[in-house]
Amino acid sequence: MTNKPSEGGEETLETAESLNKQINQLQKEIKNLETELTKLKSKPTGRIGVVFIILGALSLILSVFDSQTPLAPFIPSITGNPQILAFIGLGLILWGGLFLFI
Repeated sequence: MTNKPSEGGEETLETAESLNKQINQLQKEIKNLETELTKLKSKPTGRIGVVFIILGALSLILSVFDSQTPLAPFIPSITGNPQILAFIGLGLILWGGLFLFI
């Protein structure tokens, strides 16, 4: 009879130790998941999106000014064909917006 309480105490001690091990494993897993999450959040897609939008806006502005010059028939175009530059600008703005929101 005297052995029963000691065995019960050992069982609770073993369960407490196993629970502590599980807690430590879960805490390590949480730390690993947090580092993975910060890696995923730090992707440079936002910066790329801003660069694409700026380049697209500049090409659109340049194409408008290139096609609106009063001496356009007499002076060769800076960009070759302002319609192509405008299309490229629209594409860059579209992709920049997509990169910003992804």
